[in-house]
Amino acid sequence: MSKQKRDSVLAPVLMTMRLLPINAVMMLLLVACGDSLPAQQPVSTSVKIAQPAGSPTEAVDLIARGIDPQNKLSITASQLKSKQNPKGEGTFVYVSQTRFVGVERYLIWLTFDGQGYALNGPSKETTPQLPWPRDAAPDAWKRTNLDPYIATEAIKIVFGQ
Repeated sequence: MSKQKRDSVLAPVLMTMRLLPINAVMMLLLVACGDSLPAQQPVSTSVKIAQPAGSPTEAVDLIARGIDPQNKLSITASQLKSKQNPKGEGTFVYVSQTRFVGVERYLIWLTFDGQGYALNGPSKETTPQLPWPRDAAPDAWKRTNLDPYIATEAIKIVFGQ
């Protein structure tokens, strides 16, 4: 490109630069030079946090996936909390609210070995697809050190009742 032609192309740009804020000038220059710049790779801004197997977050997510969206108590995933089983393997998942329409109800599940179990009737109604503890292999359930038929001890551990 000859000097004269270059000057004739740059003159309007230079005149515009005096009238525009610097960020607009930079944008103009980038657009004008765009074809000569190397292509950039997209930058990922997502952050993934690894959760250890059996973590409280994993336990809550497991139960949340089983919640019936039409459940009578209007329980949602955001209400779920977790607590490690102090007696053995597994993580309790529960809803801290216990009074629903004037009736005391404990919503409590136990997760272990990648499976969630509804420990009582209200929990089973909320997550109908999850099995009962009595459906677990007896040798596996023994590692929880909890009764597979009665939720009383689990309720005492979680709710202090």
